[in-house]
Order: sequence, then C-alpha cells, then structure tokens
Amino acid sequence: MTDNKERQTLFVLEYMKDQNASQAALRAGYKRRNTGPQLYAKPHIKAMIAEEMERRKSVLRVAADRVLAELAMMAHWDPKDYTHIKTPEDIKKLPDMVRNAVIGWEYDKDGQFKIKLSSKDAALEKLGRHLKLFTDKVELSGNLGLAERLKAARERTSK
Repeated sequence: MTDNKERQTLFVLEYMKDQNASQAALRAGYKRRNTGPQLYAKPHIKAMIAEEMERRKSVLRVAADRVLAELAMMAHWDPKDYTHIKTPEDIKKLPDMVRNAVIGWEYDKDGQFKIKLSSKDAALEKLGRHLKLFTDKVELSGNLGLAERLKAARERTSK
C-alpha cells in the first residue's frame, strides 16, 4: 500500500469518529485544514466511507429496522407487565419485548427494589417524528419582495 493510500485509509477511519472531514484530515497527518473537504469530495473516498459504514452496521447489527423495533418496545411497554418484579432475577425472566424497556434498577434507601423504565414520551416522539406524524411549521416574516429587489439590483450592475 502506498503512503498516500495509507493516509487516505487513515482519513476514512478518522472521519468515522465524528464525520468531520477537516479534523479527520488533521488527525490522519495532513497539514492543511482544507484537505479534509477535498478528500471527502473524491468519489473513491466516499466509496471507502460508505463501505466502512456498511461494515460497521453489519458488525454491530444495527439497521433502521432494529432501531425502530427497539424504539417501539420502549414506547409500548405496559405497567402491568412489571408488577411482579421484586429482584434482578425477575427481570432476567421477562420476555425480550418486555425486558428491553427496563433501563435500570436499584434498591432504594428502604431496601425496596425499584426498576426504571424507558420514557414512553421520548420513544413515542422519536417514532412519531420518523413516521412524520408531527410537522413543525415555520413562520417566515420579512420583505417578501426580496427576490425581485435582488433581480433588479443584478440588472443594474450588469449594465
């Protein structure tokens, strides 16, 4: 592998850390800050990045469907499924769909076993946004004739 190819590979690995091309280039040993965007613009670099992302997804078994399934489990838990929980061993016996909503547990100061469940609100909001159930409206104000004024200004300067 050539030195340049090695540095490009290192750039791709560094880019995967934070998706910041400029910082990735510096960490990979390039001297100029603008080298990152230049590297990122190259088709073979983009292909290497895409390949690395796919490799990581397969290693982590992370896919959109899995993320959505986890969110659904966290959003749709039913309190009655947890009334019998008295110990950590009881959590282990829960079916996956029920257990995945448990995000923590502790004993309180009185020795009572407490479980912490995922936030239904947060999970439902994320699912709703993904399904585009909520639309945020943005109001714009200002001079709506700006486009016409810019066009007129361009015409004046081109004479």
